[in-house]
Amino acid sequence: MIRKLKTVLVWMIVVWSSMAHAAQNGNAMAGADGSMWQASADCSLDMRDKEFVIVATKHDPFIVSTDVPEMVGPFVIEIRAKSTSSGIAQIYWTPKENKGAFGPARRVNFTIVHDAEWHDYSVRIEAPDLGRIRLDPSTAPGECRVAFIRIKDKSGAVVKEWTLGRGGPAIEFPNANGNAQIRAPYKDSEIVITTTSRLAGAIHSLTWRGQEFVDSHDHGRQLQSASNLDCGTPITGETYNPTEAGSRDDGAGPFSSSRLLAISATGPELKTTIQMAFWLKPGEKSGGNPAKNTTVLSNHPVSKRVHIGHKDMPNVIEYDTTFTLPNEHHTHAVLEALTGYMPTAFSVFQKRDSKTGEYAPITDGPGEQPCPLVFSTENGSHAMGIFAPVKQPRGPEKIGYGRFRFAPQHVVKWNCVFRLTDKTGIKPGDYAYSMFVVVGTLDDVKVSLDKLVKEFTE
Repeated sequence: MIRKLKTVLVWMIVVWSSMAHAAQNGNAMAGADGSMWQASADCSLDMRDKEFVIVATKHDPFIVSTDVPEMVGPFVIEIRAKSTSSGIAQIYWTPKENKGAFGPARRVNFTIVHDAEWHDYSVRIEAPDLGRIRLDPSTAPGECRVAFIRIKDKSGAVVKEWTLGRGGPAIEFPNANGNAQIRAPYKDSEIVITTTSRLAGAIHSLTWRGQEFVDSHDHGRQLQSASNLDCGTPITGETYNPTEAGSRDDGAGPFSSSRLLAISATGPELKTTIQMAFWLKPGEKSGGNPAKNTTVLSNHPVSKRVHIGHKDMPNVIEYDTTFTLPNEHHTHAVLEALTGYMPTAFSVFQKRDSKTGEYAPITDGPGEQPCPLVFSTENGSHAMGIFAPVKQPRGPEKIGYGRFRFAPQHVVKWNCVFRLTDKTGIKPGDYAYSMFVVVGTLDDVKVSLDKLVKEFTE
């Protein structure tokens, strides 16, 4: 799951205060709060169904405004919008003291989802202040609708909000609260776990003693969960692949196609529920095989409970994952209950032999085998292990531990996988799995893994 870029959409509905320009285009509109909005000659701007409606008639639609309050940058813009147009989006700006022409030096390009569905977005603008803003929502004819727009300053405070719909209430931005953190002491440091709205609440970072354990680059390289299902046809990799952090097309961008439904972070415990996006967009391929999904956002929620500390082992992280399978026809499901993408500094792979309890080197694979894994640095100063009890609350599914080294991408990966098969169709409902992630020095990890194995086999 080495992931690419997808949905970023930033549409502020804004105005040009120049009356000459308004007269030239003849397409200005006042917002409910008195704000003036101005559209270019290549689009129209209207207010219908409690939404702002931008209808592009040619290939250079844009809207522009000077109705921006005094504030200190950088800025974040949050928006809910849907589109049936095509092409990229762009945002231009000029500083407060220089209201000259827009240009590429002050421009950000965005990839838009044009699927006629509502999507929520957030974008950061690196500017000290704002004078004028111009939004180009697409590069082709089509319709774009906007429900709300808000601007936040560098402190995160809302400094401007357009409640589109003639003064109706703004809708809560669902992924905006995805930034969370839990922590707990271990030895002379802390284990710190961080989630981000960029990843819809998936785990972006895990640190201890100054070392980052997660190589969070695109929307696949995280500490996260995913599933791959067959849709009643021969199963192929990533072609029906709901993924916690987002889709392949999200890439390394600042937004996720997944939807954060719930999140809480208190002390050492994190809980989330995320509606997963499919890894592939409709029409994309993986390994030469076409995507089986017809939408970007799946109907597959995944919930997790992450708790730092287990009994007398403060370096053990309890990690419970629950997949909720909807009423779809599948006969084969591969549930990647947890995967960890790690920096290449964790270059030493070892397995714990389930019969002897001894630790031994294991090849790069790729592939699964039945023994718990440990990835460590060369000197053993930092390590991470993964273990799942054989007796799971779901049933008799066998556990597979996979290991992978992606040299060109400079990343290594482990995973913990369960498989479901039923020729008559896998029943919808909750499929829950318990695992333990162990961090510390290599010796620390081995000691705790041994204790966990003993706890769950006696």
